[in-house]
Amino acid sequence: MKNHSKKKIVCQLTLATTSLLLLNHHSVLADEQPVEETVVQTSPVDSPVVDEKTETSTIATNSETSSETEESGAAADETKEDAPKADETSSKEQEPISAFAEKTESLPSQLSKNDLTKVQELQAKTEKGSGQVIAIIDDAFDPAHDVFKLDKQLQGQPNLLSKEDFSLIKEEQKIAYGKWYNEKIIFTYDYSKGTDDIFDPKTSNLHGTHVAAIAAGNGEAATENGLRMEGMAPNASILLMKVNNAGQKDSFAASYAKAIQDAVKLGATVINMSFGKTADSLSDLHPDVKAAIKAAKEKGVLLVAASGNEGAVGMGSRLPLSSNPDFGTLNSPAISDDVISVAAANPMSIISQSLQVTTAEHSQKLPIFLSAHKSFDAGKEYTLVDAALGEEADFKAIDAKDKVVMIKRGGRLNFSQKIGNAMKAGAAGVVISNDDALQGNFTIANHFIPKDCSIPVGFISLKDSAVLRGVTSFTFNQAFDVFENNAGPRPISQSSWGVTAEGMIKPDVAAPGFNILSATEGKQYGYESGTSMATPHVSGILSLLQKAYKAKFPDLTDAQRAQLIKAVVMSSATALYSPEEKAYFSPRHQGAGHIDAQKALKADYYLTDAAGQAKINLGNIQDKFVVTLNVKRLTKDQGSKTLYFQLNLGTDKTKDGHFELQPKALQSSEWQAITITNDVEEIQIAVDASAYAADLLKEMPNGYFLEGFVRFTDNLDRQDELMSIPFSGFRGDFANLPALDTPIYDTLEAGAFYQKLEKDDETGKYLLSEKDSKVTALVSVATPYFLAQETKAGEINELGAEAERNIILGTEALEGERDVIAPMAERIFQISPNGDGHKDSVLFQGIFLRNVKDIKAQVLDKDGNLVWESSTVATRKYFQDLDESAKVMHRFENTKWDGQTSDDETVTDGLYTYRVLYTPVAEGAKAQIQDFKVEVKTSLPELPKEASYDAETGKFSIDVSQLPEGVRFQIGYNTEIPAEVEEGEEPYNDQVVHYIPMQADGSFDIPKTIETELSEEPLTVDFSKLVLIAEDRFGNYHAVSLEKLLPKGQSDQPTENENVEKETPEEVEKESSQPMTNEEEQSSEASTEPEMTDEQLKESIDRMIDDANLLMLTETKSDQPHLLAPKGLDEKENVDIFHHNMETQPSSAKVLPKTAERSNLSLLAGLGLLCSTVFVALFKKKEKH
Repeated sequence: MKNHSKKKIVCQLTLATTSLLLLNHHSVLADEQPVEETVVQTSPVDSPVVDEKTETSTIATNSETSSETEESGAAADETKEDAPKADETSSKEQEPISAFAEKTESLPSQLSKNDLTKVQELQAKTEKGSGQVIAIIDDAFDPAHDVFKLDKQLQGQPNLLSKEDFSLIKEEQKIAYGKWYNEKIIFTYDYSKGTDDIFDPKTSNLHGTHVAAIAAGNGEAATENGLRMEGMAPNASILLMKVNNAGQKDSFAASYAKAIQDAVKLGATVINMSFGKTADSLSDLHPDVKAAIKAAKEKGVLLVAASGNEGAVGMGSRLPLSSNPDFGTLNSPAISDDVISVAAANPMSIISQSLQVTTAEHSQKLPIFLSAHKSFDAGKEYTLVDAALGEEADFKAIDAKDKVVMIKRGGRLNFSQKIGNAMKAGAAGVVISNDDALQGNFTIANHFIPKDCSIPVGFISLKDSAVLRGVTSFTFNQAFDVFENNAGPRPISQSSWGVTAEGMIKPDVAAPGFNILSATEGKQYGYESGTSMATPHVSGILSLLQKAYKAKFPDLTDAQRAQLIKAVVMSSATALYSPEEKAYFSPRHQGAGHIDAQKALKADYYLTDAAGQAKINLGNIQDKFVVTLNVKRLTKDQGSKTLYFQLNLGTDKTKDGHFELQPKALQSSEWQAITITNDVEEIQIAVDASAYAADLLKEMPNGYFLEGFVRFTDNLDRQDELMSIPFSGFRGDFANLPALDTPIYDTLEAGAFYQKLEKDDETGKYLLSEKDSKVTALVSVATPYFLAQETKAGEINELGAEAERNIILGTEALEGERDVIAPMAERIFQISPNGDGHKDSVLFQGIFLRNVKDIKAQVLDKDGNLVWESSTVATRKYFQDLDESAKVMHRFENTKWDGQTSDDETVTDGLYTYRVLYTPVAEGAKAQIQDFKVEVKTSLPELPKEASYDAETGKFSIDVSQLPEGVRFQIGYNTEIPAEVEEGEEPYNDQVVHYIPMQADGSFDIPKTIETELSEEPLTVDFSKLVLIAEDRFGNYHAVSLEKLLPKGQSDQPTENENVEKETPEEVEKESSQPMTNEEEQSSEASTEPEMTDEQLKESIDRMIDDANLLMLTETKSDQPHLLAPKGLDEKENVDIFHHNMETQPSSAKVLPKTAERSNLSLLAGLGLLCSTVFVALFKKKEKH
């Protein structure tokens, strides 16, 4: 927007405000009646939460900001739980939807063909979960989807809740809100908006629908593979509880906490939460969430949450540093010990169409996933040609016309660009091969495919692509078959790592979470990946186990049964193994292993630590340590049983100073026999890892994890895993690992963790701009000279030509706003807190690689005495740099120091220590310190005594040899020109600023004219307005008029006013508004009033309002009324202050006003003075971006 447009808006707003005040003024004068005061109450509004979500497959962000009510944001009232105020946008009443499947004979389900969690036997034991209630807390749902059905034979069975029975439960629990759909969907409610409507037509309803169907779906219609969708507990009833994270700060956590509380009261035995806040810590967990989790545990309700999809710190940018083993990104609420957190794994097998190929050895089928828009023709033979990476040059080297092209994933182009190039080349289809051997097949989503694409697009694994490249043709098999997954089973790379910020083992268990087919919006089905998809697999199985174990162990309380189920599920999970590394994947990535419902159903024993947890947290350990565990019987007095156990010890694999996020095997013990004769048998296993210490400390200098599994079998010949328990300890001091990324000043060549620096071609120094920087450094503000003078004088023109900008302290500004920095042995940062806004302050910017609390700054003098201390804040680790919405705070405004003491006095010039303190959130952590040396100087740099000027060439020269080093000189020009205005708009001036840099020999080339976008014609330079500006490294400016440096008469330049015989008052006022040079400012310092404090400003405002009450209009013969000066001001000051009033006062105002008129006029005058003062005090210059 142009400056004059902005000014017009400000002018219009000012006129509108004035008009309203005048209307109010005249209204009161006409009425002169007392008005009854009305009090209007408003609710406080907090900042919106921007990142309380799992980055992939998680709670979606709503485009609208949801308003939250008291009930949805607070704990339940003990006496009454009324619904939050209903939103007026609720959907219309729909026709009743039957909960029961219409068909008596269903199609086979995909679960019957590919049972990834071995749940079918458990389903058979529990009527597929009939009578169970699962709560799904998610972002939005499509309750009309036909996947939400119950088996027809359940209709009328007594174990199903009826609408009447459920209404009684709600009434008993004082829950007067929520909608009953049918016996399948027994409750729906939006906890963010306070409505029964859980379908949001403005956003995707895919996520919640997809998740709910995995847990409890029971579809009738065939999906794309000819099989119907069936979830883990297809006959369970569900509570669909919508929450949204686009509202006010903390409202999301309060909303889902309320949903948890309600789910417990409404009879849920399992609650699914496929969302989270990345890299959170228990200390920051919302108190409402903590209370809700506690309530669920006490009632025996199992909470299940996604661990997150952020992998490890730096995902997508860099692998974690091997000096930072605390690289986990686990989400909340999954971090809680009382929540089962779920990792995502590649499935062991897949249902897929295939390509039939024939090699010299044999014929085989290669599984392929096709995108939904177009298929290959069944039984047709296609000619195949290799198009490498799919770039235009690759297609020029082959004949792709009417052939299927095979393209490698990766390189410079995305999927859409590769497919587009294939279409241009006339290809008959595209097969893209994966570039990651550890990742399975997946479907390329439609939004990655060109809209005009009319050819089929498929995706195959890296392993199968090697076979395909050995043939010249294939035949497409349209039928779906079950294939072994080349990438399974293993944790997917996006699944968030543990440990928690406090150092506890997480996640708890893994489940299928890659390319999972489930229900989507509009009665459709589609593939999704992530821990959001893995979590409902576990929730559905736990719901079935709640029913099975209630029948098997009737004497247990609900809370006891829930804890037993959790322990058995973890013990019976199968530890995932990497055949490439010949090592078990870390418990920090897979938890206890892949869930196995069949083993959990048939278990006779389970494993715990001494505290009853199905995992062993060893904490800090030495090279030699002991793993202690308990083997427990599920049923007492079973008789003796011989089992065999083995300990598998591993750590992290590293390369070139980074973790590879793959396991490294250290040792495996021999199988040992143990005869179980008691209900609880304790086992102690001594471990000695001292042989690896020297090498591992070279790779991981700050310590490393020693971890693995104790695995049991009952058959040494097969060695099938019967049960296992994970353990993890840290060889070192986990709590006190360094938390802060090394300051960039110490790593210019190597760069920071998230940012590598490039060199400036001209100077050879490193480019380091503050904008978008992701480095640990000190930040300040750079303000151009003329704006700095306005700032110091308190007369900032908000719409002026200049703007301040943030800079990294220690950098040097070059032309084009290029900031550069060079290595330095000992760096001292320099500031000049003199009130001009230029390098007045220092602020800490830090990239924390761990969660920390109590971040604060201190300033110490040269003797170590505390001069100033900031407030404290906490922050999460800066976990990734891919998604703008996922970025974590790294600039800490609380640490800003502006050269004042704690008593608000300006410090003396000298050297100070700026210290940043912070403490990791892990228990037992000590405060860590980062020091920076900061020098304060407010004295002005020296100016030259004289200069020379050649009017013909425009060359102005000074002798820099006599001046101190470290001072930069430039010539500044500041003028105003009439602005372009629209018809009817008041005229005003635009500011024009121009700077001329100094050449190496101390000369300046002063142009006759300058170009500006504010004028079509070049502007003639007025020599009298040119100033020489000196700036030292601290940011102190000192300036002098060029004319004062030259011998009298040497300047022979035209001025803007040289043809004006006499200056008008307006021109005098305009010239007086020009900022003073430092030289002029120093000469007038004695008469300049000091800057007022907040208290002095308030007193001054109060005094001006009192003085305004003394204003009286007196009858005079003059055309203008005379304004009496307020007390304390002389006549000249009065004229200056009230100049505007004298110009605008109507000449007819000669009659003395009534008392009421004077009173109201005084009120308006005081109000005007108050508004003007507040405007000047608060309106700050906008930053230039």
